[in-house]
Amino acid sequence: MDLMAQKQAEWRWGLVGNIIGEHEFGENRDIYYGTKHFSSGTKVYCAPAQWGDGYENIVVIGKPRHSFKYIEIVMSSNMIENFRLQKVYKPAVLKKMADENSWGFWGNTDEDKAAILDMRLQSEGFGLVSKECVWLSFATDSFLFGKIKFYSWADLENPDVFNEVQLSLKK
Repeated sequence: MDLMAQKQAEWRWGLVGNIIGEHEFGENRDIYYGTKHFSSGTKVYCAPAQWGDGYENIVVIGKPRHSFKYIEIVMSSNMIENFRLQKVYKPAVLKKMADENSWGFWGNTDEDKAAILDMRLQSEGFGLVSKECVWLSFATDSFLFGKIKFYSWADLENPDVFNEVQLSLKK
């Protein structure tokens, strides 16, 4: 494994949340704690948006009620609270995130961090500026990693590129 691959495996950015506590369910409005799979307060690691449903359903990784092994399921975002950005270090979670059949979890780049912050802030767009470049991500592109716009400072010296960036920020 080369150095870059090792660094990728050490940690990843993740959107994490906790399973809600007490909530009503069903016609009789019975009180339940947590969900069928997770106890209330369980930390879950959320995948990027998958279906263009406005993040109503989320692929999550978490420890279920009656097992010590992490599972990966699709669940309603209404059952998750306290969303936040975190670095993920747990080897078992990282292994599930990196699985080739996985749902495209974020990596450990600045672009990945920006995409998660975009979702977390529920903004229309997000920009990240560094010494090397500018990244722009927009809700209209579902904050998808492949649609993040990247501009080096040299690119921005071109008036056409600069105007394109300026127009996209005014939308």
